Amino acid sequence: MKHRFRYYSKNRKLIIKFTYILGSSLLVILFSLFMQNHLFETKKMQNENLYGSWHGAVYDGNESEISKLFDNRMISQIGFTYALGDVQFNNVHQGSIGYVDDTFLELSNIDLMKGSMPNDKDEIAIEKMKLDQMGLDYTLDQTISIQLIHNDKTISKEYKLCGIINNYSATWLSRGRLLSFFIIEDKMIDPIEESVFFTVDNDYLETLNDISQKLIQNLVINTNVEFTYDPLSSQNLPYTLLFGFAIIYTLLLLLYTFQQWTRAHGREIQTLKALGASMSSFLQDFIESIGRALRIPLVLSILCVFIFSIPILIFILGLTIYLLSLSMILISFYITISKVPVNINSFTEDTTIIKKTFKIKYKTLTPFRLMIRSFRFHLKQELLQIIICVAMMITAYTSLTHTIQNSYHLKQIEKKPDISITINPKHYYTIETKQAIHTFNYYPDISEEKLNQYIQNNAITSYRTYYIDTRYYAKWNNIEQSPAWDDKFTKTLPLASWVREDWNNIKRLFPNVYSSTNTQYYDFLSSHIDKGEWNQKDFEQGDTVYIYLPAYTGEYIEEKAVPDYSSDPQTFYDPDLVYQDQTLKVGDTITLQAKDQKPKTCKVGGIISQYYDMSETGIPNNLYQIFVSSAFYDGHYPTSNIDLYLPQDETSENLESHFSSLAVKDGFHFYNLAQEKRREKEIVQNDLVLFTVLLLGILCILTFSQVLFISQKRKELKYQYKVFYQLGIPTSIFNQMQIIEMCIKIPMILIMAFGSFACIQYVSYLPEQRLMYPFSSRFSQEYWSWPIFVIMNISFVLMVMLCSFLIYNRQQNKRSKVYETHHHTRSSQ
Repeated sequence: MKHRFRYYSKNRKLIIKFTYILGSSLLVILFSLFMQNHLFETKKMQNENLYGSWHGAVYDGNESEISKLFDNRMISQIGFTYALGDVQFNNVHQGSIGYVDDTFLELSNIDLMKGSMPNDKDEIAIEKMKLDQMGLDYTLDQTISIQLIHNDKTISKEYKLCGIINNYSATWLSRGRLLSFFIIEDKMIDPIEESVFFTVDNDYLETLNDISQKLIQNLVINTNVEFTYDPLSSQNLPYTLLFGFAIIYTLLLLLYTFQQWTRAHGREIQTLKALGASMSSFLQDFIESIGRALRIPLVLSILCVFIFSIPILIFILGLTIYLLSLSMILISFYITISKVPVNINSFTEDTTIIKKTFKIKYKTLTPFRLMIRSFRFHLKQELLQIIICVAMMITAYTSLTHTIQNSYHLKQIEKKPDISITINPKHYYTIETKQAIHTFNYYPDISEEKLNQYIQNNAITSYRTYYIDTRYYAKWNNIEQSPAWDDKFTKTLPLASWVREDWNNIKRLFPNVYSSTNTQYYDFLSSHIDKGEWNQKDFEQGDTVYIYLPAYTGEYIEEKAVPDYSSDPQTFYDPDLVYQDQTLKVGDTITLQAKDQKPKTCKVGGIISQYYDMSETGIPNNLYQIFVSSAFYDGHYPTSNIDLYLPQDETSENLESHFSSLAVKDGFHFYNLAQEKRREKEIVQNDLVLFTVLLLGILCILTFSQVLFISQKRKELKYQYKVFYQLGIPTSIFNQMQIIEMCIKIPMILIMAFGSFACIQYVSYLPEQRLMYPFSSRFSQEYWSWPIFVIMNISFVLMVMLCSFLIYNRQQNKRSKVYETHHHTRSSQ
């Protein structure tokens, strides 16, 4: 009976090592598939709630386009909206009004803050932001009088508010009218625009582009929602890369383990080849050993698929790619085995015979040179180990970067107010030019009694108050040379928001004068001053002011019919036409003049020349803004704006209604930002959890790999120490070699990893580079937390040292046995 050749498949230690490697990589792959599926379902649900679950839409569609949709068998649901016209409230356009069918309500996922959709001809449901713009509170059943503009006719209507709809129209993709005012069908008014929203059967989702190109040219596809699973989408890409990394990691680790095994058992393989074992026998036996090592990981994987509800098709596809990639290890196996010589006489006995001259040569070498010789002898294994460590550290750096940035963005979102309240402006002065009559307003002071109604409410978590004064124009030496008067700039921006005629029809520069009672106000000034120094004493006495003078550019937007400018480097309209006012210096005297008031003269204590984001600081970033203290207003801090922060619980909506009613009663402008803040916070929190879990997974793999590397090095150290003992090299030299190796290898891994990581960051920076944002700005303290990077690097170093210490300590115990054995052998001889 012919016996089958078995060598690898009978070795339990090798199969156990393969099982550990394959099991850990399969767990990483299952984790990747689970997170991708979980993220896909979660993001899809979130985006459908935010952008609607419709697949495509035709705005203002004609009968031909609508009939094509009805005749198309791939279409599963069709919903309609009917716009009756536009709404005017107090002679101000507010949005579109109309009615919808039940299918649209289902596809739109519109939810109500309170109340219900209209069921009677006298009822109306209005979007929340429209109520804020109209200056109405959130009280249901109130009567609202509007003007409905239908074609060229104006129809006066009165409705009873039956429902308040959470904002949706500002986020949807549209090429037509989106309704903000919902009523039921009115037989007396014909629709002026009919829009269709539809969904496609899941089996035909990929045909949406064909429908757009062949049937309906003006089709709008809801690209904000990912309806089909895409492993290369922005949300799935990190875990797709993790999937690929797991495959590469498995191949490299199997290759490293197999080469280490071949080196340790080269004599056995050589003997088998000399006895007639063929390459095909080795190959078949190796494949069988891999198959045995895969048994337990595959069983556990199948159990995890059912436990964590991973789609079967996605798992089968991922497993197929994984198994096909494992076939690449056979190439390395073939090359490694073929290099083992057949001549068994190339090996000596266990007791190595060392010549005297050879022994003297090695005893004269330094520990560094001995370490270099050892590294060159194990070059392939050492390079594989370094490559695996570098790849894992790059992945860990990237995950940590996204974790830190999402954590930073989450903190910035927390700084945004839930409710913003502004007092109505009052008339300041009127001037008449050749073109028109211009009226200018200013913000009065909110009385202390009204202010306390908002800020002394125990239900709010915090508040912020400030005052923006637009009554003063500024003068200083050389102001005539300011770019605000530049002909090239004024052609692009004919009348900037800070440049206007004063009450004597003389063109002046009117900056915003900003003051605040918040403690963060002084912290902001002290940390953002670029030129000059922060002097709190002079500032509080009113002798010193600070001014915001960043670089800026502008353009004239015809659609808005007003000039626009930007000081944000990321949105510079014309990078070739950038201005930065250099006429005002630190220490210069600036004069502020208001109508019917004495001029106020102050010294410029400092200049803020770098752009800052209002959403991050909570302070407006108007160009030429001047920061003053209470001494500027004779010790009194006026208030024009109130920002309120609400608790993130079920009481939030009740507080929104309360402050809305209060603001309407006081005649203030009310801006409800809570809904947008909650949505933005939810998205960033999900991303934060995603990358945090990814980072923890990478760190676990990194730890497992280091333990595996050092444990496999145990046999090499044992053999190496045996040779060194025969050469007469002391144990201290051997220990110094290991220390030198760690001191060189660890910095090399960290430098290569961080250098590669910086290159990846630069490549991602190139498509979005900006004039004022150099590459170094991506590593600023605002978006990076360097102490965390340092801690992670120190943890990696300590982990390697700890594992090495445990292995070397165990090896040290074995060295004493080697001493005793050799000493006993020599004594007996």
